[in-house]
Amino acid sequence: MNRLIRRFSHINWALADQGMVSGANFLTGILLARFLGVEGFGIYTLGWLVLVFIGSIHTPLVMGAMMSIGPAYSKQDAPKYYGAVLVQNLAVSIAGTLLIGVGVYLTGLLVPEWGIQQLLWPLVIATFASMWQEFFRRYFFTRERPALAFMFDAIRYLGQIAALFLLFRFSPEGLDSSRAMWITAATAAIAILACPFVMGKVAWSWHWTRDIAARHYRSSKWPTLSAPLERVSEYAFYFGAGSLVGSAGVGALRAAQNMMGIAQILFLGLINVVQIKAAKHYGRDGLAALSKYLQQVAWMAGVATAVICLIFAITPAFWLRLFFGEEFVEFGELVRWWALAYTVNVFVLPLRSGLRALETTLPIFTSAMFAAIFAVVSASLVIDWLGLEGAAIGILLSKMIIVLVMWRGMRRSFVRFSH
Repeated sequence: MNRLIRRFSHINWALADQGMVSGANFLTGILLARFLGVEGFGIYTLGWLVLVFIGSIHTPLVMGAMMSIGPAYSKQDAPKYYGAVLVQNLAVSIAGTLLIGVGVYLTGLLVPEWGIQQLLWPLVIATFASMWQEFFRRYFFTRERPALAFMFDAIRYLGQIAALFLLFRFSPEGLDSSRAMWITAATAAIAILACPFVMGKVAWSWHWTRDIAARHYRSSKWPTLSAPLERVSEYAFYFGAGSLVGSAGVGALRAAQNMMGIAQILFLGLINVVQIKAAKHYGRDGLAALSKYLQQVAWMAGVATAVICLIFAITPAFWLRLFFGEEFVEFGELVRWWALAYTVNVFVLPLRSGLRALETTLPIFTSAMFAAIFAVVSASLVIDWLGLEGAAIGILLSKMIIVLVMWRGMRRSFVRFSH
């Protein structure tokens, strides 16, 4: 029994960590929706989407490559590898933060009715701090120290809930979208302060930094290009809703997604495990072992996610009233469409992990490209035709496109590598 517990301890920590993070995000969404109202929550969501968009580039370029490549290095070479990755993360985080600042400033000038200009400085700080906090989270998982990842995530996410609750409890009139974003920035910054002291041995070498940057680029160029396109395939409908329905529509769409976020706990938790395990299975036992492992992941994650989604989809009005209040009850149909979208999306996990293990990542890019083209072309049309429900349906169709194109690419890759 003890051997079994130790064998799966990495997965247990990953799921515990993601359960805590997703649960905290779920509660944060509830608190913000109740405290800010549907319109204020929509303004916060627009800023949050910008932060997540930058993270979608940061994750595959630095952390996705690290989680696939890092475990293969020996104990002797690992410090030089991770030292090089630290330098790369610093460069990407600075560039991403500058991009956020310029983008939010220009958006505030061009579309002042969105109200996003009030989030400029807190969003800039939150971006830089969040990129480092997310980096250390994946770093500790990659170096098989998941307890530290859990601890620092707890500081950030549970601290965020505590800060929001205390601010509302003692100064409810002082909570707005800007202050909420400042809390996000502060808790992420606090969480990373101790990380450099416990990250273990690292070494810096210009030779290693140059070579690892080149290897990460070769491994991650298509996922890095595909990640923002994948976000576009979802965000086009969010910003379309903001333009055609207003920030209240964005808040409603986000509230429905946030409630279904519980279904993402398994998906997001396994990202920290499946990508690493897939690379090890393929490197150690070959293509057949990789295929078997990915099928097991698909069945387990697919069934579990479908069950959770079904629970919320049966009586969405009850759950919206319970968690968000009467103001959000009318948006129950959005929950059902998000439930279908997350059930489809779970299959991205084994497909993407397998393609990254094979270092054949072009299908990841092409799937996101087709989905983004569909979203940009159709977003205004379906929202104008079906309203907010059209936005949710469009997101579902985008995710179906991603899964189908990636599945086709995976099949072709397995045929090629088997010969």
